[in-house]
Amino acid sequence: MRAACLAIGIAVLGSSGCEKSASSTPGQARGYTIEPADYGENANAPEKTRARCKFEMRVSQELAAAIEARGTGDGADKRIALTVVRMDGAEPAWEGVMNVLVEGELVAHGDRAAGFSVRGSSRPGVGGGQSGVCAGLDDIAEQMAEAIVPWLADPKDGAELDAREPE
Repeated sequence: MRAACLAIGIAVLGSSGCEKSASSTPGQARGYTIEPADYGENANAPEKTRARCKFEMRVSQELAAAIEARGTGDGADKRIALTVVRMDGAEPAWEGVMNVLVEGELVAHGDRAAGFSVRGSSRPGVGGGQSGVCAGLDDIAEQMAEAIVPWLADPKDGAELDAREPE
């Protein structure tokens, strides 16, 4: 009995942290095609953070999940492309606020319809180190998705969306 409880506890702990997965994957959500985000040339995202946290996938997954849960309008023949432009404070030794800037583009029927930028911020998660960085980036991805969904209902080109936590 005790060994079974220990095994379950280890399995639960092993499945938490950076390996968290969203309920939806990039691809399709209410007709929208959501591409996995990519990193801009000067994104400043450490390689270890990119490899371990997979923020580019998380932000796309969270957007797909938010569109499925709260999206409005017809996403047929519309594509959303995201680029991580800047990532500050995502180093494991950093103890301050993390800031991320993502730019997005909505393409409708093959033509660029509108673009936006969204800023997100978070403090590192409990435990610090790389796991804390991943937890903080997960929070940012979710906040960004929640800020983007209302924009999709009435996309204005050049919109600056703010998903930052209040300080």
